[in-house]
Amino acid sequence: MTESNIERESASEGGSDNGKELPAVIESRVTRISRIIGALSEFEQEELSSEIQALKVRRAHARLANTRNLIIFSVHSALVAGVSAGLLIGALMMSVAIALGGDFIALGTIIQMSIAFAGSIALFSAVYMFLLLKAATTSMARELSLKHSKLYKMRKVEIPVPLKEGIELSITALASKKGWHLESINRDEGTVISQTSASSRSPGELVGMKVDPLTENSCVVNIYSKPMYTALDFGKSLYNVNLLAKEIEEAGVVHQLLKMQ
Repeated sequence: MTESNIERESASEGGSDNGKELPAVIESRVTRISRIIGALSEFEQEELSSEIQALKVRRAHARLANTRNLIIFSVHSALVAGVSAGLLIGALMMSVAIALGGDFIALGTIIQMSIAFAGSIALFSAVYMFLLLKAATTSMARELSLKHSKLYKMRKVEIPVPLKEGIELSITALASKKGWHLESINRDEGTVISQTSASSRSPGELVGMKVDPLTENSCVVNIYSKPMYTALDFGKSLYNVNLLAKEIEEAGVVHQLLKMQ
């Protein structure tokens, strides 16, 4: 066999290998979800996170609002509290009896008193937990039913400044707040995220802005705020959004007037 024939055979074999279809790589659900979320912008990820948090709150409320679940949880809490209290008071009374020179003749009395004390604590805990959870779920249902009590507050403001200047105005608005800390700045995507300090009304909120171009000389500022660690809104998120919207509007007008002069 000549060298040319060998070369043609090897080429044909290589071509057949190249023509074979490679097995498809199966993408797992977790990988697919991670890829989709990674493709979202910072602002969209925060919006998605807020929706997931609100869904968890609604599911938790649905579970707790069930009377059967309330009773089961109350009985479980009562058993734990009763047994713990009974063991504690029994050990304490036994220690006192031994310290005072007594013997184990009073063991039956100590056990009876411990059981009685545990039963009273368990009954109190069951009633207390049931009423507490009932009040909490009622309050949560009221909050979730109100339009103004959603976890995620958002407002759009149009300002007569270009995109680049709108981003800088947004950064300045968040950076100028006393006690607020800038978490991230992304000028390419036009996003700014800040975290407020804790106060007597709230443990802190996550406040962000996303600036989108509207025209060559104007842009839209999307302002949002949501509580960081709580399931209910204490009114601070709406206050933050309205405050920043007012400041951005005024800053945009002033900026335009200065450019005209």
